[in-house]
Amino acid sequence: MKLNLSFDEEGRPRIGLGDEPFILDLEPRLPKAPDPLSAGGWERKAGRDDWGEFTSWRRVYSQGAEPLLSLTLRDYGEAIWLEVELLRALSGLRTRDSFAHLSILAPAFSLAEAPEFLAVTYGLGDSDDGYPGGYWPTAILGRGAGELPRQALAPLVLYSQAGALAIAPANWFLTSALVRIPGGVARGLHGAVEGLPTGFKLATLIASGDDPFSALGALGRLLRSRGEPPGQEDHPLLTRLGWWNAYGGYYTELLRPLNAEELARVVSSLKASGIPLGYLGLDLWYPYETIGKALRYRADPKKYPEGLRALRARWDIPYVLHLSALSERNEYGARGGDPEAYRAIAQDLLAEGGIAAWHDWLRTQQHLTPELRADPEAAEAWFSGLARAFSQVGLPLLLCMHTMGMVLASTRHRNVISARSHTDFLFSLQEVLTEAARRGHEELLEAWTPPGKLRAQNLIMGAVLSAFGLAPFHDLFLTRPHPGLGGDRPWEDAVLRALSCGPVGIGDAPGMTDAQLVDKLLVAGRLAQPDAPPRPHLPSLKEDVHLYWTERRAQDLSWYYLLALNTAEEERPFKLSLPFDPGEHCAWDGYTGRPVNTLAGVLPPGGMAYFVLAPEVGGISPLGYRGKLVPAPRRGFAAERDGKGIRIWSNGTPILVQGKALSAQGGNGSPVELGRENGLWTVAPRRGQGWIRIVRR
Repeated sequence: MKLNLSFDEEGRPRIGLGDEPFILDLEPRLPKAPDPLSAGGWERKAGRDDWGEFTSWRRVYSQGAEPLLSLTLRDYGEAIWLEVELLRALSGLRTRDSFAHLSILAPAFSLAEAPEFLAVTYGLGDSDDGYPGGYWPTAILGRGAGELPRQALAPLVLYSQAGALAIAPANWFLTSALVRIPGGVARGLHGAVEGLPTGFKLATLIASGDDPFSALGALGRLLRSRGEPPGQEDHPLLTRLGWWNAYGGYYTELLRPLNAEELARVVSSLKASGIPLGYLGLDLWYPYETIGKALRYRADPKKYPEGLRALRARWDIPYVLHLSALSERNEYGARGGDPEAYRAIAQDLLAEGGIAAWHDWLRTQQHLTPELRADPEAAEAWFSGLARAFSQVGLPLLLCMHTMGMVLASTRHRNVISARSHTDFLFSLQEVLTEAARRGHEELLEAWTPPGKLRAQNLIMGAVLSAFGLAPFHDLFLTRPHPGLGGDRPWEDAVLRALSCGPVGIGDAPGMTDAQLVDKLLVAGRLAQPDAPPRPHLPSLKEDVHLYWTERRAQDLSWYYLLALNTAEEERPFKLSLPFDPGEHCAWDGYTGRPVNTLAGVLPPGGMAYFVLAPEVGGISPLGYRGKLVPAPRRGFAAERDGKGIRIWSNGTPILVQGKALSAQGGNGSPVELGRENGLWTVAPRRGQGWIRIVRR
């Protein structure tokens, strides 16, 4: 969708879509300058770079008689790159040690009245916020500058019926944000920044799309195109089931710490149940000063006297290993912002048997280290240094307790492959939080989040993270209710994680894992997933019952996965209206694998309905693999039209099909198993895997 760049009578840029303006009065400002900057004329040029042809507009702003900075806009048609460059050094910029009070506004702009917005809060606020600092980035919807949150933001999406614009910092990610200012928005640097050198450049990217998430996708693709190429999509973290100990699992450090003896019980019970585990996600496995401040990344001898490597060899199961901020008394002798320390840390993780780094408490490290807020170069060096240190030894990164600046910075690093979408599963379990409060941890109960609200943020933020190339992690879940802990809707939790396209981890007690539910998540030992995480139908987010959807596209056939989520704390009826045309299809209940006549029902508080729309060709509708929560996954399944029928590739798992009288034949005439039960057909290759042609008789 083409952007419309124009200029008002004072020469200030205006950006919109078609005839509808979105951004007005765009100009750089200095919050502490006594007078506005004076602007020169525009210089226009044409050019071409790795993003294609563009028209460039450049203007110089002066303070008094001296040129101070320039503003350049490169218009690519569907995206605009804005760049402010300092023509002389600046000092005395500091406003306040806060992300919400910027030191330079480069640029500032007003919002037109019409567009609505989708904003994501940044994750860090003021330096005087208490430990651990910050909050989980959260998606917020509204209209107009007056409804923007007061926290820092990144990204911000403006939208209307005309389309959407996605806006985000394009460099200096760790100290850059968008903030609400009187009458509009500004992009700038953290308020603790005191001075900047001549030649310093602040870049902002604006990308367009038909809707907010297509605009975010365009913005993310452009940012990723100037980073390292992707390459770890098949890592076990994203393709295999894991078992985790973390907040919300049976083993939670504050309530029931994990040790080698207990971990052995877990592994033994999972092996006895035949559950194909890909890795163990271990939280707080190392000595720490206090939770969130690590001393050294080696196995805590009190918990794991043999170390972790010996246990990995015994069980033949590798680890995804937790990291936190570094204690001031850490044994690496490193200050908080030292990127070189991560070379030793990466080696420590390899020595213990790790295959991925789960870096938690990231925003806390920035909160505890003033240099990582006041010095943009130091902040970028810290994050890039840690990412490269793990990349050099082949370890991917899962981000947790991060800022959106770190999400944006991840577009430069191929080994940053995943991020937690929102807060811990624990905080939706009122039963265990009440017990934690009884034991003196009242702060945990105070952080309780209604399950519907947590699920909604996981889904919306999952779509945001996916736009920037990160697989969203909804945190672990419990496969059956645990007395004294909670987890009373395991099937719903399983579906959310299966559709997320991110890590899937269980946190059950020994002997408590529901092997049948786990089997519904896997095809041939690998996670069954759609093409992409669900995205919200934005109008539904204004109601109590939200609609989210995703798909699996095979040639010209599509399977749609629909979620109806009740975010209210009371029961709600629903009837879904689809925001797209699914074509000829059959609707199935995604939990039971049975056809349904209507996409309607009644949901309990926080509850979720799940439907699959399967294509129908010639009176035949294949749901996909029988007994799977994602019956038509992107791996190990294929389909295509074949005259009046359908050809489907099966790995040997039976295919569930609705139709009256069917005829099925394997590739090259090979025999197939064809059965009928409860009014539905099952079809599978008689021997191994292969193609099956299904037509009506």
